[in-house]
Amino acid sequence: MSGEHMKKWIIWGGSFLIILAAGLYIWLAPPIGSKFYCWEDPESICESVVKDDVDIEFLELDYSKVGEAWFGVRFLLTNFSECDAIYDISLYRVDYLHFGRWKTVGFNLFPLTSADVCHGKEQIESAVPFGQEVISYPGKYRVYLKDVGFIEFEKTHLLPNKQLGHINRTAQKSRPAVHGGVVFCREI
Repeated sequence: MSGEHMKKWIIWGGSFLIILAAGLYIWLAPPIGSKFYCWEDPESICESVVKDDVDIEFLELDYSKVGEAWFGVRFLLTNFSECDAIYDISLYRVDYLHFGRWKTVGFNLFPLTSADVCHGKEQIESAVPFGQEVISYPGKYRVYLKDVGFIEFEKTHLLPNKQLGHINRTAQKSRPAVHGGVVFCREI
């Protein structure tokens, strides 16, 4: 093998390794420009336990507190069971979908409030409050309420601005405003 031919192989091999390393970095690292608090596999933060007899429906992102360092994910919890469903909005994990894999980008597993109750055969509208930077980047997210289930939604714009229509809603129903905690409870 000539010296010139060997140089070409070294250049091609080195280029391939650099491209491979860059691809792995992009696949494994958080998106450039994101400000996520953490970047972990979801199960390493807390085990996902989902109740079969409880349904959680995403309503909207609540930006009423923008500028006060937090906003929330409003949801409707439906309890199909005869028994009470106990949940705590301060026990959550926020995951981000990155190249087909969920990564945990924020969490709070320390109870800050007393647990709420959705009685048997009732619905409760509530909100999970968390820091603005947790979902500051566009993409598909899910909020896991500890021991209850997941709320999935998509954020399509970088900045939180009500006029941009930045959320692809999975629920198109109008609901009264949530001012922290439970808004209403009704039989289903």
